This record gives sequence, structure tokens and C-alpha cells, in this order.
Amino acid sequence: MCNEVHRLFVCLCQISGLPARLHGSHISGHMMSEVLISGKWAWIDAMKGIAPVNDRDEPASAWELRCDPKLFERQPKEVLAEIRGFACELSNNDRDPAILAFQLARNRDCYFHPKEAMALGNYFVWDHARYTYPWRIEPADAERLRKARHGEYLNRKALGWPDYYYNAYLFNGPLKSRG
Repeated sequence: MCNEVHRLFVCLCQISGLPARLHGSHISGHMMSEVLISGKWAWIDAMKGIAPVNDRDEPASAWELRCDPKLFERQPKEVLAEIRGFACELSNNDRDPAILAFQLARNRDCYFHPKEAMALGNYFVWDHARYTYPWRIEPADAERLRKARHGEYLNRKALGWPDYYYNAYLFNGPLKSRG
């Protein structure tokens, strides 16, 4: 679903005149975006409502977050107020501070992990005919998919992804903010 949300977000930005591009993390498997605002790239996870700022309270770019993932820990309360929790297994309350902390920690520790394979990609709404994304309900080979998922799990574990990446119940980090 993050792929569709961010392709739509990028298209809407471009239609409104704002240059935008896709940002993906391969190993963690998440799609995000960057949009050019006032001459500076701003990283956004539109699906989760996360738009971190740097220490100057300017939108942080993917590069700034890659260089300093701890920016996710230093967000003002106004930024935290916009985050949408998707970790329903932790709580039914999507404003629960534990869920917000989990979302920020997942970005910091997984999507911006030092060994994460990231990519920026141009995606232009006016080139829509070039993109084909067939919708599949069932996998073509369920056993092969299961083995691939298990292999990715072992790969992430070997590279040092936190255990809570595989099981949200293992997360116990506090929500941190600036002021």
C-alpha cells in the first residue's frame, strides 16, 4: 500500500507544481517520498504522516536522515501530533505514545538503517503509460514467496535489524521529542 500512497502523493505534488520523487528502502521494504520545497528536498512518509525536521526546524531531506537517523528522535510536538500510528497490534489507540515511538523508531532503525539499500526514483504523472503494475491477489508460487520472505528475514537479522522489526511486541522504546 505504501507504493500506491506515495506514487499518488508524488503525482499530486507534481500536478500542483512541486517537484517530487519516490524514495524507497529495499531491505525494509517501504516506499516514501521527497518533495522540493523552497529549493530544498523534504523527506515525507505520507502514509504515516511523518515529516521530520532538522535542528533548524526545516524539513529534513532523505540525505540528512541517512546521515543522522536520530533526527527522528528530536521532533517537535507539532510534528508528533501529525503521525498516524499503524501498529494496531500494539494498541487500538493510534495516538498511543508507544505506537508513535514505534513508528519513529522503525524509520530510524529500519528504513534508515546504516546497511539499508535505498533508492530515489523519478516518477512522472505525465508518463503514466510507461508504468504497469499488474494487480495480483494470489502469489504465482506461494512456496517460493514463503522461502523468499524467510530469506529476507535472515538477511535483515544478519545485517543487524532490531528484533522488533519482526515482532512489534518486542518494541519498548519511549517517545522522544524536543520541547
